[in-house]
Amino acid sequence: MIEELMNHLMEVEDVTEELKRQDQMEWVRRVNEIKKRAEELVRNQLIYVKKGIVFCRNVRYKA
Repeated sequence: MIEELMNHLMEVEDVTEELKRQDQMEWVRRVNEIKKRAEELVRNQLIYVKKGIVFCRNVRYKA
C-alpha cells in the first residue's frame, strides 16, 4: 500500500528518473519526503480488527 501511494505521489510531483540522473541528492531528498508522508497517511488511516469488529476513524463495521 505504501509503495503504491509513493509511486502515485512521485508521478504527481514529477519525481522522475530524469531528475535522478540530473540531481541525485535532490531526488533522494524528495523520495524520502514522499516516503515519510505516505507512511504517515497509511498509519493515520489504519483499519484494524478487534473481536470481530472493524474500527476505522470512529466508525464501526461488523466483520
